[in-house]
Amino acid sequence: PTTFDLWDTYLPAFKELITKANVAGVMCAYNAVNTQPCCGNDLLMNNILREQWKFTGYVTSDCWAIDDFYKYHKTHKDATIAAVDAVMHGTDIECGQTVYKTLVDAVKTGLITEAQIDISLKRLFLIRYRLGMFDPVSMVKYAQTASSELESPAHKAHALKMAQQSIVLLKNDNNTLPLSKQLKKIVVLGPNAYNKISVLGNYNGTPSNVVSVLDGLKAKLGSNTEVIYDKAVNFTNDTLLVLNSNIVSKYAYEGKSGVKAEYFTNEKLEGAPAVIRMENDIDHFWQEGETPVRGIPAVHFSARYTTNIVAEKNETINFEVEGDDGYRVFINDKNVADAWLRNRWGAKQFVLKVKKDSTYKVVVEYFQGEWAASIKLKAGNYLKTDFIALTNKYKDVDAFVFAGGISPQLEGEEMRVDYPGFNGGDRTSIALPTVQTELLKALKTTGKPVVFVLLTGSAIAIPWEDENIPAIVNGWYGGQSAGTAIADVLFGDYNPAGRLPITFYKSDKDLPDFSSYSMKGRTYRYFKGEALYPFGYGLSFTTFKYNMVNIPATIKKGSKISVSVRVTNTGKLYGDEVVQLYVSHQSNANAPLRVLKGFQRISLKAGESKMVSFSLNAEQLSLVNDEGKFYQPKDKVTISVGGGQPSVKNKTTSNVVSQILAVL
Repeated sequence: PTTFDLWDTYLPAFKELITKANVAGVMCAYNAVNTQPCCGNDLLMNNILREQWKFTGYVTSDCWAIDDFYKYHKTHKDATIAAVDAVMHGTDIECGQTVYKTLVDAVKTGLITEAQIDISLKRLFLIRYRLGMFDPVSMVKYAQTASSELESPAHKAHALKMAQQSIVLLKNDNNTLPLSKQLKKIVVLGPNAYNKISVLGNYNGTPSNVVSVLDGLKAKLGSNTEVIYDKAVNFTNDTLLVLNSNIVSKYAYEGKSGVKAEYFTNEKLEGAPAVIRMENDIDHFWQEGETPVRGIPAVHFSARYTTNIVAEKNETINFEVEGDDGYRVFINDKNVADAWLRNRWGAKQFVLKVKKDSTYKVVVEYFQGEWAASIKLKAGNYLKTDFIALTNKYKDVDAFVFAGGISPQLEGEEMRVDYPGFNGGDRTSIALPTVQTELLKALKTTGKPVVFVLLTGSAIAIPWEDENIPAIVNGWYGGQSAGTAIADVLFGDYNPAGRLPITFYKSDKDLPDFSSYSMKGRTYRYFKGEALYPFGYGLSFTTFKYNMVNIPATIKKGSKISVSVRVTNTGKLYGDEVVQLYVSHQSNANAPLRVLKGFQRISLKAGESKMVSFSLNAEQLSLVNDEGKFYQPKDKVTISVGGGQPSVKNKTTSNVVSQILAVL
């Protein structure tokens, strides 16, 4: 990035934390900035972090970031040179297992001195001392945390509260929501309706219970309402594997029903298995921290699953194998599916033509490195969903709830995923997968209320849905209580007030070229087009009115100001409002269009008013010049306060008040 973009966009959040919040540790990223890897970057690590910001804490690399120096960036010859350069730039410890081991030889050969190593060691031991790692357990508060604290009622309630407060109501035409609890029959459809992986997102903990959207709706409505589940489509296609339970029920090996499972304490199926047992089928998902079998944690292990299938008739069987990390499948010793290289969340399909009374030996080999572990083998036949038949099937329902969007099975870090719109965990398009829109179009033809529950970890373009679907709720990846929180919103037990922390654009055309690093046209600060749903946007079941109460007309350069507004709940329901303050410099062509400088979440009863105040200092009223220096211009500044951005063409449930401030 340019110096301007670096200081105007990328560094402010880090500066705030490091210089004002006194953080103890920093992680340097695995990417490069201006041709130098971040963990060995002169500007970032030496000049800015240590010299300008006076940071004295420790720095850890992002995982395998030092490996990237010589493997992918090609900026360093080998692991030793990479390790030395990273330490010399203040990267005290690597998140990895190999590169820093070369530092012993680096000291012996004179590439780095023991005194230089000691600088990092002192910082690392200091944080360990601060954490109490060398103190008796009786002195360390967190070492005394009882196991009963894990998922205590208070913590579960907090998980639900976080999920509720995160939900963003994107659209609610004609008060479609909340739905009535007196509905007799609803159909819950979509790839995220019963997807417990999706609601947990990436890099998550391991809850004892996860509530899917379907689970939440069933629990909310009870026995008085018939809740029908029909997946209908996958994320990117309309052809589902209809499982044949008869095949799985006939699994047998060595005279025993089921699958012979062998578990190894290494990733290479080497040596004698630590555990051998019979299992019903191959359908496993373990979070990091769980134990698949006795004595084997869900990391750095491998497994072999063996069974026989005896064909009852001549037929074609479709198989789908899915795993994280690597797997391969053999039928009668022939390799029919191979993803032994790291294949996070990947799935492969293969076909087996069987003859009546013939026996087919099935072997699935699997290994798990780190993070979540999963291996599943499904058998059945693929069936393309007929949307016309589907809508005819549900003519008598009262409402449809479609839970779609995307999931951490599609977007994430360094994944082996290749579906339309996705590549390696990255998004190649922000559009909602076409098949989901096609299903929603079919549901709309029924004339019944359709609610679109969107689950995603990033922005999705849904222009057709915004135009045609009456109610749209963004549930993100809401965690263990996501389904409960979504059901609370859909049926009116919780009034949503979440706001978008990112811009939802109308299409890929609104995005600048990926190879351009300029901030021009990016984010709400510089995007001059009309967003589908702007940053800071979110609706409520009630309405709010703002009145400006206190703001000076002029201030002297370098002064602080106080801004106060009165917010009134003008609707009939209790609700939260997120009060947002934006600053816009009118006379500077290079300045951002507007910048969020503060927000507060408040709760108001129907008819209640509250005063909300913000304080702005000179730095918050400043701009950045091309050299990356902050300065406060003498010009007119527009201060706007409301439930969203000013001058944005979107339906809202609150207004925005603005006033011009002259800086003298």
